[in-house]
Amino acid sequence: DSPLILNMVEGIIRVTIFFIYIVAIGKMKDIQRVYMYHGAEHKSIACYESGEELTPKNAKKFSRLHPRCGTNFLFLVMIISILIF
Repeated sequence: DSPLILNMVEGIIRVTIFFIYIVAIGKMKDIQRVYMYHGAEHKSIACYESGEELTPKNAKKFSRLHPRCGTNFLFLVMIISILIF
């Protein structure tokens, strides 16, 4: 009956569908390869942004987590859309 409860239930459903999607596409060989190198991509970007020469040795020093990760952005947009709509 309450719009707040309805919004929360819809939000939980959206997040659940998104997680199921991420897991399901993770079963595909091409996507598994993308997932495998996702952290290395972050390390390379951080190395480049720091101005260091882009080599495996230099990239290894950086975190596999990146503040502007597209996946994190998707989660943020999803959470905000749940709260707003």
